[in-house]
Amino acid sequence: MTFQTYGLPVLSKSSVPGNILKKTTVVDVIHLSLWREDVISNTCHENLISENCIWVGKGHNSDSIIGYRGQGTFDVMRLVSGRLSMLSTGSVNCWADLSDRRPSSSARSLRIASWNVRTLYEAGKCVQATREMQRYRLDILGVSETHWIQSGQKKLRSGELVLFSGKEEGIHEEGVAIILSKRAQRTLRGWEAHGSRLLLASFSSSNRGININILQLYAPTNAASEEEKEEFYDQLQRITEKLPRKDVNIIMGDANAKVGSDNISYEEVMGKQGLGVMNDNGERFADFCSLNDLVIGGTIFPHKDIHKATWVSPDGGTENQIDHICISRKFRRSLQDVRVFRGADIGSDHHLVIATFQLKLKRYSRNPTTKRFKFQVNLLQGNKITDFGITPKNRFQPLEHLDEDMETYWSQVKDSFISTCKEVLGEKDYKHKDWISQESLNRLSERREKKAAVNNSRTRNEKEAAQRE
Repeated sequence: MTFQTYGLPVLSKSSVPGNILKKTTVVDVIHLSLWREDVISNTCHENLISENCIWVGKGHNSDSIIGYRGQGTFDVMRLVSGRLSMLSTGSVNCWADLSDRRPSSSARSLRIASWNVRTLYEAGKCVQATREMQRYRLDILGVSETHWIQSGQKKLRSGELVLFSGKEEGIHEEGVAIILSKRAQRTLRGWEAHGSRLLLASFSSSNRGININILQLYAPTNAASEEEKEEFYDQLQRITEKLPRKDVNIIMGDANAKVGSDNISYEEVMGKQGLGVMNDNGERFADFCSLNDLVIGGTIFPHKDIHKATWVSPDGGTENQIDHICISRKFRRSLQDVRVFRGADIGSDHHLVIATFQLKLKRYSRNPTTKRFKFQVNLLQGNKITDFGITPKNRFQPLEHLDEDMETYWSQVKDSFISTCKEVLGEKDYKHKDWISQESLNRLSERREKKAAVNNSRTRNEKEAAQRE
């Protein structure tokens, strides 16, 4: 069994037996304080150190950690309500690299998430989404219900790139998007908009000849008409069947589908870790996955129900698992975990769903493109218009006597115009503004804290009291 390990900076290599350092096989090491900040308190840090733990590591169960105590033994502990509880003790069968360094971006796992944000068509919503994206160290975030119209791409001030697809015109509803980190942008091969419910993006991977295709969806609700559902799944199937089977194909988003925990006749598609009972949309979605050799990730990994439910009713009384992340069956082993993170907040009734993949992105080399210049043309309304008339006239006079072919002549005319614009007008300097004030950010932090209080309530009375606040 291999563990992703996290070194304690307060301890040095000199305190570790030499035979352990010789058997080092795990090199993905960061500080403990960067892992599970929401549940590990200072008391836990002190407990670990007082137990003479040389290192701690996270196993396949994200709630388990391993602590080496010397003499060839280790302890398996679990975080329960912010406290460490001992589970078992055994002999060491894997070793940790105690070098105090962070893993390189190429070595770390790929983190992809899906989130129904209810709308991005409000001031500050994009900022909130990208802040949560950074907080959870996401490479790619798929978004449902953007409420943006038309399709295109937008570069944000924080550096993320938003690919979006919506209705051509009319009411601001539905809409999907994929937000890319700076790292993911360098690997983007291309993308396609398919209306207000589907968006496809392709990325280059480190596996030669294999790409990673991500299809973000927003399916009709279970109460929608049969005609609307059929139309959606027909379009979804047409897009999916064109994806190369050799590639890693990931289908994710708000499927509005409860697949449940009973996987009879769907053993190849899902596990038994789903939530609730399958409904009509769930059956449609499971049939679609079966037809296209996909596995529903959220049904495979054992987690508490609170880490499976992706949607909660306004009164908090009903929770369902309707947002899903699926992967090609042949790459099932690349999927390390899928779970809900309730701490992410954007004012939505859906929770953030994060999947961790043992996949590596690779920079995609594009053909160089000609740089486009944007100038301050608004200056032509003032005194600059006189200068703009004189300067190019002086530059064009030598061109009148040139005996060149048309292409060469045009190139020189173009260069004269560009140099004149640079000299007289200057290039336009874009300063993107975040449509959100510091006061609003402070209020968002307060709302996140209140949401955490509701989520962490142990009894219904505590939950109702937290909701009233």
